[in-house]
Amino acid sequence: MELEKFVDCFNDMFIFVLSEDKKELIYPNMDADKGKQTVALFSVLEKKDDGTFFNPYTRQVYEYSERKTEIDDKIYNVIRLIEVTKYKNLVNQYVLDETTGLYLRKKLLISLNEYLKMAVRNMESFSLTMLDIDFFKKINDTYGHQFGDLVLNDLAQLLNMRVNGNHEKKGILGRYGGEEFIFTINNTDYQYAEERNEHIRKNIEQELQYVEDKKIDLTCSFGTVFVNYDQIDDVLIDDMSSVRSKVDSIIKCADKNLYKSKQLGRNTVTMTNYTK
Repeated sequence: MELEKFVDCFNDMFIFVLSEDKKELIYPNMDADKGKQTVALFSVLEKKDDGTFFNPYTRQVYEYSERKTEIDDKIYNVIRLIEVTKYKNLVNQYVLDETTGLYLRKKLLISLNEYLKMAVRNMESFSLTMLDIDFFKKINDTYGHQFGDLVLNDLAQLLNMRVNGNHEKKGILGRYGGEEFIFTINNTDYQYAEERNEHIRKNIEQELQYVEDKKIDLTCSFGTVFVNYDQIDDVLIDDMSSVRSKVDSIIKCADKNLYKSKQLGRNTVTMTNYTK
């Protein structure tokens, strides 16, 4: 099959054919305007954590595919970016919170289950925090629920930056319900987790004094539990009931610490070790 006929079999905007050793781009032809345009469009794509590519201008999402193919009796590497925007949008309706863009509770718990299994395999310690916006009902009653949604969104964006600022300890973040959020700090020790939680608490207090033009002086209460790897060695990673039970137990411990933070006057971090 000739190269042009092979490419015509696919109706993809982004398809690249390289020599077997990947040192030479065979298609698209960079001497032609179409080839230059394709490469230019490719250069604006952003690679996301899930491996997809995202066009920030058109909001289109592409999945990456690579395989070896014989064309004209020669072996080539064929790379395709397949548009999956509609599929991704459909999936996101069920896993992402519309207000904050974070994981919904069900997806959050699934992610925590999977992370716990990985932590057991790797003998990895981590922390889990449940935080709650202080006096959020007053904000809603004063400014309305639409403004409350803006507050939730601003907080979610700040949390996303602060929780995942250290890529070596990148955690899981989601909206647990209402004004409650859960995040983890992965692959950490007690001191780092304690300092990081306190740092995030201060960031919220200092950076979210205003939302739009309204002064709200937002603060949050934190309940944090540090989970040392020797406290999860009893988890049977092939038994989902064992995994879910441990995750539920850890969350309950964090919730208990959150309640204590509220008793202490709010806008504080209460952190303890998790015990079996």
